[in-house]
Amino acid sequence: MTKRVLPSTAAKTTTTINGRTFTAALGTTQDVLDADAAELAANGYMVVGNSQSVGVGATSARPATGLFIGAMYGDTTLGYITVYDGASWRNPITGASV
Repeated sequence: MTKRVLPSTAAKTTTTINGRTFTAALGTTQDVLDADAAELAANGYMVVGNSQSVGVGATSARPATGLFIGAMYGDTTLGYITVYDGASWRNPITGASV
């Protein structure tokens, strides 16, 4: 099984996990093996599409407390899921702060 990961601003440029090398380009996602996703998360990547949803609603209704890195919010104003990186909400496709 695979998971999609998104490098955050804290991600290392190049990381080798389980003998595979991953290059972090802010704003790009990568589909990786489950075992690699956990290690990449420890190296500044966010796992996207997991069961860590914190709700759905307008941008103005996004939660501001009790958040964790990788928290997802279905933003109905923007029309897509946003991912929290520990400091701001990001577009999981482009990596842009939204």
